[in-house]
Amino acid sequence: MPTPSPAAAATPCATTCIFERMQRAVNAEQYPPYIAFTFENQGTVGDTPTRELLRVLVRTYDGVAVMTVIRDFSGTTLAKPRATVVAKKLDFLNVSNVLRLGDFPLADFGLRFVHPARPDFFEGDDTGAATAPLKVIAIVGASSGTQYRIGDPGTVDVDGRPAYHFALTPSRNPKHNVLREIWIDAQTYLPVRYIAQRFLEDYPGDYYSYYIAVDARDIDGHLVNVDADGSNLLRGLVGKWKISDVSFPTSEPDWVFDRGQWESHIGEPIPNLAPSQPLH
Repeated sequence: MPTPSPAAAATPCATTCIFERMQRAVNAEQYPPYIAFTFENQGTVGDTPTRELLRVLVRTYDGVAVMTVIRDFSGTTLAKPRATVVAKKLDFLNVSNVLRLGDFPLADFGLRFVHPARPDFFEGDDTGAATAPLKVIAIVGASSGTQYRIGDPGTVDVDGRPAYHFALTPSRNPKHNVLREIWIDAQTYLPVRYIAQRFLEDYPGDYYSYYIAVDARDIDGHLVNVDADGSNLLRGLVGKWKISDVSFPTSEPDWVFDRGQWESHIGEPIPNLAPSQPLH
């Protein structure tokens, strides 16, 4: 009777295997109906430092948010902070210099299999995303790896844990496939850091971009972008953002996101908007 051959050693996970396993891990994370968080901006606009501190509650399916300004652009703490509804993406500029900041914590860089109705926070607005929510009939997994040329991974330390580090080059449509580097936790396979090229529209059809480094964390089963650091030297913009005191309400009354209904609810607190930690 022939002697059995020894079992073959396990084949290390190849580059595409790591990337695809990461994408499956991202899609296994919950996408919440609401997110509440504190946002701090310590960037600059030109030579002017920005020191704003905001409390934000977002309804994620349409991006409508309730926002309270704790500190304004100059860092002045408001004696009587007042909440306001931010109903459209440009309305954020009325209370902050960060466009669409309500979408930032959950932006997924196109890694989810089912894409939101709006373009991702980091994409240009002409990338072909739907303009209205679509009914989901089925979910089909597809790797974003085909949208990038992926360099060989290196293994590095990120916050005391081993992580795979990839360089990414878009195979097509760089305004949609915005990742340029990614760090993937070697144990959970969740992304822990990204470098992305963010595109913004100056005038209709006229885009400029800058590179932004983003750190992500798993918070209660949700993948959340917790800070960012980026600059556009040509426009004198520097963004240093921090997300903290994050929670995920399971429900909110409709009136919270409709400024026209607030008069009927004078004296009622907005559920889940107040921070759980003192703001300074």
